[in-house]
Amino acid sequence: MDITRPPKPLTDREVALVSRIGERTRDRVAKLIPILHRMRVKESVIAHGLERLARWPESDLLAVLRDEGLVSSEQEARASAELRECEFFNRTIVDRVPFERIVRACESRRISLKIQRSFAPVEVSDTEAERPVLTVLVARDADRAEAVASFPGFHVKLAYASARTIRTVYQQGFAQTEQALIAVMTAFDGLVANGTSVGGVGVQDVLAALLRHASLIGASDIALKVVGRNGTVTIKTGGVWRRVLECSRAAYERCVQAIIIACEGNDGEETRIFRDSTFNRNGSLGEILRTQLADYEYRVAIGRAVAGTSVTIRVLDEGTEVLDIESIGVEERDLANLRLIASRRSGMFVIVGPTGSGKTTFLHAFLKDSIDALGAYVQTAERPVEYRIPNASQYPLELRLEESVALEQVRRGLMRNAPNVILLGEIRTAEAAGYALDFSNTGHLLVSTFHADSAPMGLRRLLALGLEAVDLASQLLGIMAMRLVDQLCPSCKVQEDREEFAGWVTDARARGVTKLYRREVGGCPDCNFVGYRGRFAIYELMLNNDAVQEALLSNGSERQIREAGIAKGGSLLDSALKGLDRGAAGVEEVLRAMPASMGWRK
Repeated sequence: MDITRPPKPLTDREVALVSRIGERTRDRVAKLIPILHRMRVKESVIAHGLERLARWPESDLLAVLRDEGLVSSEQEARASAELRECEFFNRTIVDRVPFERIVRACESRRISLKIQRSFAPVEVSDTEAERPVLTVLVARDADRAEAVASFPGFHVKLAYASARTIRTVYQQGFAQTEQALIAVMTAFDGLVANGTSVGGVGVQDVLAALLRHASLIGASDIALKVVGRNGTVTIKTGGVWRRVLECSRAAYERCVQAIIIACEGNDGEETRIFRDSTFNRNGSLGEILRTQLADYEYRVAIGRAVAGTSVTIRVLDEGTEVLDIESIGVEERDLANLRLIASRRSGMFVIVGPTGSGKTTFLHAFLKDSIDALGAYVQTAERPVEYRIPNASQYPLELRLEESVALEQVRRGLMRNAPNVILLGEIRTAEAAGYALDFSNTGHLLVSTFHADSAPMGLRRLLALGLEAVDLASQLLGIMAMRLVDQLCPSCKVQEDREEFAGWVTDARARGVTKLYRREVGGCPDCNFVGYRGRFAIYELMLNNDAVQEALLSNGSERQIREAGIAKGGSLLDSALKGLDRGAAGVEEVLRAMPASMGWRK
């Protein structure tokens, strides 16, 4: 948000609507509207909130817009901070929070930080003072009173941050779930090995601790597999896998069997090599799933490997806010083109890339950011539903049904509901491609994802799935290809000086890159000793135009399609080079992410 821009005056419509609001909140609302203008909140969205506020004068404008999904938690927190002249903290604050110091200060005053809260302390002054100053983050005004009351013995200074930032602070510093997981697994391992009771610990306690830990630290995946003679548990956070547990083979097999039994439709006797499922919320893990982990969904993939059964659990946080397109790193030029695509009421727009490249994340951000939620009826068909989209009706494709059957079931339902925009979670088969084209042909904007190396290759893959070139030429709006690249830790990255990358370094500099860095082996405390902190996206956007249509209808090559549809400086390689130049990634990381068909050094 550019807070240096001069405030935009209220529109005539806004002035009229504010006049209908009670005097008690009128001044606050009049000060808030220019702030929302600077944050680029649409005038139609503000007007909608004001109309609601006129009918329910005791409401709060920000709360109304947030509850309807028209502003994000971050936008609400930024606006509240500016309105109250308080500090606003973004997610970078997490790396600087003195967790141990805060914990000691709170423990000395018998204040527990182990219960998940809607607020979190991030700074503390002289802990020896009678009343140290404690900075506490809140996401909304409704939490201010509770935040102050929760820290007796401190002078509480309130600041604002998004709900996501507050959750991250809590998860990383105060939840202490990893220690609890290790303790319960050690006890259970002893029980299995000795055949004696160790503190009454059972397999359900282990699984509950594992799911609780992975969920609260913001993990995306959990993997259980056999390594040598032991079972291992690794957890993926920020794109990096880390081993957290190792146990005996006997304890591992008990855990895996319990997971299988806890899944929907499984009785523990299933013999297929691979199968996908979800946890049964009325089953053996039902109580913890319904109470402590109600905001999370889990997608379970079970595979019977030679060494032993493996399990991968995808963690889906239903409370995670969908990102804005700007936060993903889309350039201004492409933002305008994406919003033009979103304004269409028929046609097909797809996101392509390998597994884990951020396709689904971007697609949901596109819907949230680009489509006017007040003017479009959005419905989705997904397997499974991974993110909740404000003002959209989302339908899961049933896992127990064959994809063609599930798609036909959803198609009939969607057609009866008459949506403007349809999201099809992923195009996996020729049948799904046919349904996608059918949706776009019948007066809907169809958005979806599938696997392809690049935008031009995505076009060729759609042809390979059986779609006709003439249909794609008329219905396709654009294709966006994405990759997620491991981001170097800014605290420990070092200058690239390895001989094996000398040629690549020379090439990069010839292409305009001034400084090159690499991962520091062993990392540092700021990156949990892995050398990476998060990931960032590289992308290319190919728009359908006359030249693309001509190349498509004449069976043109990937290169011809690329030259026709991708603007100069807008390829995956160009995007990767920009990441190199700002030091976000190293040569090694970019090479790992680039598709083989594009290469680098020609």
